[in-house]
Amino acid sequence: LLRFEALLCGTLFFQFFPPKTTNSVANFFARLDRFREGNPMFVDIAWHFGSDPGNISSETSSSSVAAGCLDYCGMDTMLHITCCPYTKEQSIRHLEQSKALGLKNILALRGDLPRQVRIFDLIAID
Repeated sequence: LLRFEALLCGTLFFQFFPPKTTNSVANFFARLDRFREGNPMFVDIAWHFGSDPGNISSETSSSSVAAGCLDYCGMDTMLHITCCPYTKEQSIRHLEQSKALGLKNILALRGDLPRQVRIFDLIAID
């Protein structure tokens, strides 16, 4: 509740998409140090499907970038996970992996529906 109240008092946070290349990951973290000067409450890393978001062996995955924000930059980090295209088991695995990486702040959303999927075919929202 204290964090929510701080947001209402004008505290800011930053949301980022993960960098697309390994070279841009180092650049991202260097720039993130400058964003820290604004004393954000936290940073949010979006779940970007182009980055193979749950693959922690990929430097550009959403999970790896979020873990780097937490470990390398020491910033409170929220991972913004989209559950829609995954099964319930896959979604749970992503949450468990995030916990193992030390990420405690998760925003798990259904996300946009794929174009050919009918609502009653979805299982990650069980």
